[in-house]
Formats: sequence, structure tokens, C-alpha cells
Amino acid sequence: MSRSRLISLSLLAAFALSAVVLTPALAEPKKCGVPSPTHWAFCYNNGEEMTSQKAEGSGGTAILAATIGGEAKFECESSTLVAELESSGHGKGAITLHKCTELKPKHCRLTGEEEKEIELQFAESLTGKLEKGKSQAEFAGTGSYEEIYKLTIEEETNECMIAGSYTVNGKQGAELPNAESSLTEHEVVATKLLSKLKVGGNNASLTSTDKLKLSSSHDGSSAWYVGLGA
Repeated sequence: MSRSRLISLSLLAAFALSAVVLTPALAEPKKCGVPSPTHWAFCYNNGEEMTSQKAEGSGGTAILAATIGGEAKFECESSTLVAELESSGHGKGAITLHKCTELKPKHCRLTGEEEKEIELQFAESLTGKLEKGKSQAEFAGTGSYEEIYKLTIEEETNECMIAGSYTVNGKQGAELPNAESSLTEHEVVATKLLSKLKVGGNNASLTSTDKLKLSSSHDGSSAWYVGLGA
């Protein structure tokens, strides 16, 4: 057997052995509550950092408001939230607003499809310190310029002055009350104060409260919390 072939076989054997040795270490789950944290993380009840876990929730009345034509206000009877929570406190999903009506201005209305539901696609990330009154999570659009949705307003009568199509973009902050407590259900509270949304370039906000829970248990528990990871 040639010397070069012996060297190649030796390298292949060494690589295979190193893969066997390294695989268990790579599979070891990251832990929350580490001494030198680098980020906020979604954590399972057993202290492991969450990776690719689906979650879902629902809420009551939700209000989308914007300074179009003075003030435009849309009220929706309920909301549902579907998300995939990922490592390092990131995620993605959609907030869907159901049975929506335009309250302001008068003489205008949403399209028939939007009256049924408005689906807002988002990317999510945990932000800042977990302090009341500060944004603890942020929902941003996934399209260009953080585009979230294209809202269409129609004339109910010819007195409607804002009929047209408007791009919804930007970011919406949210509080997570009791974020660091291990619970099976957590509130996600979006408020006007924490909003950086725009509708057609006009200042806008989403006000809603959804209760979010994991779609499946982990290590026999459905409880989760927000902790520090590395």
C-alpha cells in the first residue's frame, strides 16, 4: 500500500474518531442562569435553554391605531398568536386579529377579508432588562423595511377621506409580566407606549394581551420562563 494512501486512511480514521468524541459535547443542551450571561433566553422548567419550540396563545380585544387623517382606529374582537421560540431569545410567527371593524374615521371601512382577520407576520427577540414599563420583547416585520402587512381602507360613503392601501411596518414592543417565573402560560402585553409601528408612514400602535403556552411539554413539563443564557 502506498505511503500517501496510508496517510489518507489515518486522517480519515482520526476524523471519524474525533466526530464520535465531539458529538455528545455538541448535543449537550445549553443551560440558563449561567455565571457569565450574554443574552436573555427562553428556558424550559428544567433549566435548559429552549431551541425551536412551538408556542400558541390567544387574547381578547386588540386595537390597531394610527394617525391617518387625524386618527384611524381599528378594533378587533380577539387575537391569536402562533410562534416558534428559538435559541438566544429569538423567534418568529404571526399575530392574527379576528373580527375587526374600523371605529375611526367615520364613513370608512376595512375590506371584507380584513374584517374577518388581519394576519401580522413577525420576527421576535427578547430585549433589554426585564423591568415593568420597559419593552421586554420586540416584534418586527419580516419584509423589506420591516414590513408587516398591507392594510386596505375602503369608502363606506364618498365622505371617506383616507381610502387607500397602507404599508404597516416597524416594531412593536411588549411586556412579559412574571417573565422570570416558571409558568405554563405567560402574558405578552403590547401597549401604545412601547410601539414603534408605522402605517403608511404615520405613527401607529397595537394594543393587545395574549396568553402564550408551549404546544408540547419538555422533560415532562409545560412550564417555561425567561432567563439568562450564554
